[in-house]
Amino acid sequence: MSIYAEKNRKTKQLIQTSFMSILEKKTFDSITVGDITKTAQINRGTFYLHYTDKFDLLDQIEQQLFEDLGNHIDELQSHYSSTQTFEKGQEQLAATLFSSIKMHSPIIKIFLSNHGQTWISPSI
Repeated sequence: MSIYAEKNRKTKQLIQTSFMSILEKKTFDSITVGDITKTAQINRGTFYLHYTDKFDLLDQIEQQLFEDLGNHIDELQSHYSSTQTFEKGQEQLAATLFSSIKMHSPIIKIFLSNHGQTWISPSI
């Protein structure tokens, strides 16, 4: 990975971490880009190099979460042997899924809190 790509990755991680930190305390609707940049100690221009707005930031975090969960399931399925019993395969699938959920629990907890109620679909 190039130095530029690594710096980009670290900046995006800083923005996401700052956003999630704020989301633990405030509702999504009340968060501003200014709140995020102040917490991350970056300027607004840096934020806009990576994200269109706070909705884009949230969307990218959600996409990454679901991609990571899907990758864990795909990995398990690729190792699934037809000689295993159905029950054993289901146990492994559940264990992998719950392990992935545990790893992402800080994000999931925030998404499911009342701070996220505005942007989580009411049909869920």
